Amino acid sequence: MDAVIELADFANEHVHALDDLIAGVRKEIQNKFPDHGFEMSSLAAETVVRHFTALDEAKNGGSGETLEQEELERSFRELTRKIQEVIPHKNAPVHCVMAYINASARPKRASMLFDSLLTTAVGNFEVLVSAIVREFLRLRPAAIRSDETRYSLADIEDHETLDDFRAYCAERYAEGLLRGGFDDWMGFFEKRVRGVSIDSIAADTVQLREVFQRRHLVVHNGGIVNNLYLTKMKTLAPKPKVGSRLVVEYEYLQSAIDHLTVAGVLLQFRTMKALLKDEQSGAADAMISKAVYDLLSQARWSAALHIAQSAHPDCSSEQDRIILRVNAWLAKKRISGAVSIRREVEAWQVEALAPRFKMARLALLDDTKAAYDLGKRLVEIEELAKEEWRTWPLLEEVRAYELSLQLEEASGAEPADAIESLASASGVAEIA
Repeated sequence: MDAVIELADFANEHVHALDDLIAGVRKEIQNKFPDHGFEMSSLAAETVVRHFTALDEAKNGGSGETLEQEELERSFRELTRKIQEVIPHKNAPVHCVMAYINASARPKRASMLFDSLLTTAVGNFEVLVSAIVREFLRLRPAAIRSDETRYSLADIEDHETLDDFRAYCAERYAEGLLRGGFDDWMGFFEKRVRGVSIDSIAADTVQLREVFQRRHLVVHNGGIVNNLYLTKMKTLAPKPKVGSRLVVEYEYLQSAIDHLTVAGVLLQFRTMKALLKDEQSGAADAMISKAVYDLLSQARWSAALHIAQSAHPDCSSEQDRIILRVNAWLAKKRISGAVSIRREVEAWQVEALAPRFKMARLALLDDTKAAYDLGKRLVEIEELAKEEWRTWPLLEEVRAYELSLQLEEASGAEPADAIESLASASGVAEIA
């Protein structure tokens, strides 16, 4: 999903230039009057857009009055005069107005790109589901025995060993399952994997289902709401009207990616917990801890918070549960402020825990200087890795405090020393 997020962020910053109305009108005018150049086409486009913008404002109450027919005719005569001053062609006004109409009616390029990224994000989730199903069938081959798919002798003869044939059957089974919808996938896991249900993996079951139904609308109906969508989304509120178009905006895409991420990570975690033996389940804990850490590093607080809170009770070791608890507090603090976690963190007893958790408590409570002093000692005695000091999201305020100290020290230092100090503070140099 990281690539989809990066593309979405890039698109949000740059793609809106493709939807610039003046640029769209100018392009239409240039195509019709190529001999008049960029500047003349731009001036004509600006003239037309300003004219219709003023009319829209008047119509929607921007000026408080609606133009009468005589005033409209006068304004169009004025528009005609201005256009012909720029492009002295008898049909220029008509073509410029048509350019405005065409540019206004064309689909938004940003929305088209976000539609594609939503489809890609759902596709990534499907790939993950397929991989989990195949791995489940590899570890629990008996599950395939209930499959009613028929195989010919030729199918069997194509494989040298029974294990090869079982792998082939698992791939066909997973492929068939993926042809169904989200409910079919969840039905497979709910029947076969203890602890897995839509409620156990979704941050919001309605919103997660809606992501898949929105993707279906985009791919199969151009985003236009139909009765099938409303039937599938009976509990959605408020409900859109049949025939309306659901536009995938940047904010919606971000939310959809978070819902898919939460569901994918928790589905993998709970499946691993169900399949692995007790002594192997630490791999699931390590996976979930890394996933939450990565989300915190990307400032995806809501997704990190839900995963950490949901997985916390099911981690095997106390150490892993503490880590998830700390990271959940951090995510909640970023969302709702320090006041939202203060009472819980203040009640947290850390005397018997490793020093890093004492530092974590200080950082969560914004006791920045104390957290800095303890953290530096832990780095010196190698109980806290330098990389953790530089990158741990929990220590963001602590690093800012260190930077302020470095800047204060550098302000009274020789130029060369000041440069070295600032480079160290920004993470360029190693921590001493």
